[in-house]
Amino acid sequence: MLGWNGFVVPRGTPEPVIARLNAAIGRGFDDEELRKRVLASGYEPYRRNTPEEFGKFIADDTTKWIDLVGKIKLKM
Repeated sequence: MLGWNGFVVPRGTPEPVIARLNAAIGRGFDDEELRKRVLASGYEPYRRNTPEEFGKFIADDTTKWIDLVGKIKLKM
């Protein structure tokens, strides 16, 4: 099991704003100094993806864990 972090925006955020943020975050991770700082913090930057790909990743990961919790009948 791996943890992950990402950037999300509220539902309904205009597409041009999402595109601008995605590009800016991507440029940030292209910066070698930032990459070094992220790695030194114990994180490994994942490949850059589109907002749609990240949304699908979140949905798929959520489904995976909901299914697993149901299969093992985990009680909280």
